[in-house]
Amino acid sequence: MLSNWLRLKIMWFKIQDQYVTFQIIAKPNAKKTALVKITEHELYIAIHAKPHKGEANKELLLFLSKLFATPKSSITLKGEHSKYKHVVVPLTASLQKIINDPSLLLNETKDSS
Repeated sequence: MLSNWLRLKIMWFKIQDQYVTFQIIAKPNAKKTALVKITEHELYIAIHAKPHKGEANKELLLFLSKLFATPKSSITLKGEHSKYKHVVVPLTASLQKIINDPSLLLNETKDSS
C-alpha cells in the first residue's frame, strides 16, 4: 500500500517559486509534432523538424507555448544539443489545470492535429 502512495507522489513536474520545471525527451524528424507519452518523470514529444540549426528546438518551443497557453519568450529550454530537455514554464492558471488533470495534455494534442 505504501508503494502505491509513493508512486502517486512521483510526478513528471516540479513546482518551485511560481514556476513549473519538467523534463522532455524529444524525438526530432517525426511525421508531426505531438505529445507521445507522459511518464512519472518526463514528457515524450515527437517534433516535426530536423535537429539542424535549432529548427527542432524552435518547433518544440512553439508546441509548448500552444500546449500551455504561454508566450514562447517565457519558456526556458535547456539541453540545446541533446534529446533530453529541461524546461521551465511560469505557473499559470491554464498550466495549473493541466497539472491537476494531465489527461488534458493528451486531449489538447489530439484536438490540435
